[in-house]
Amino acid sequence: MKVKCKHIYNEIKKEYQLTSSALTVGKEYLVIEIYISSEMKIRYRLPCDQNNQPALFDASQFEIVSERIPSTWIVRGKGALGNTGIVFGPKVLQEPGLWERIFDQDEEALKIYRREGGILMAEEGMSSL
Repeated sequence: MKVKCKHIYNEIKKEYQLTSSALTVGKEYLVIEIYISSEMKIRYRLPCDQNNQPALFDASQFEIVSERIPSTWIVRGKGALGNTGIVFGPKVLQEPGLWERIFDQDEEALKIYRREGGILMAEEGMSSL
């Protein structure tokens, strides 16, 4: 699944902005996973422009450009943030604590992330992470 950034909304400042170190308006991004909170807020986990670091972004900032469901995705009933909710994403990336290990630059976790990202990108016809 791919999305295109249509605008940038800073959730901390509660305002729209023209630029960001994480996103670029008009750029297409690979969706690594979709998180739907119990409050029905939809977020996409995408590799940021800066260092390809994965982060969650409000889905309202994007339009879907490819509706392809990745072959490795599953549905899990617990949110990525430890809250109740639903996550659609690669099973291997839904291992408890894996995202924290990725953010901490754990080499084994990064290897898993890169491998899975490569699979998702290949299915979308994009170059790898």
